[in-house]
Amino acid sequence: MVIFYDNKSVCCRAFYDTGNNLRDAFTSYPVVVADRQTVQKLFDCEISLESTKDGVPVFRPIFCSTVASDDMLLSFKADKIFVRGVNTRFYNDRVYIAVSDNMLKNKDYSALLGSGVFENRINEKGDNYLATTFKQIYSKD
Repeated sequence: MVIFYDNKSVCCRAFYDTGNNLRDAFTSYPVVVADRQTVQKLFDCEISLESTKDGVPVFRPIFCSTVASDDMLLSFKADKIFVRGVNTRFYNDRVYIAVSDNMLKNKDYSALLGSGVFENRINEKGDNYLATTFKQIYSKD
């Protein structure tokens, strides 16, 4: 997966977590949980609630519950993400990234995708993924 923000990008290995149903409370956009070391590469500033860009806060809290505890994660609106898997490749520009210090124990990946990131997909040509798929299935050409 590649995370894009403010003309920067960072590549990371992501794991599809079927239990990740986390969404931003205001926009209902899906939330990808990523480790702090990965996300920090996108920012020149410290990741904190006080961080601003042109006077506007960059991060905001997202509250989540896991099997182990309730937690508050700092998050930001990514410009877009690019996901490439075995049978899929797509962009999503309606996604938040939550920063985790300790939720990702497995060192094989540094981000957790939930099923929500598969909504509002845009294929590599810039077309809405579902609309394009619908046209391909039902086209009489």
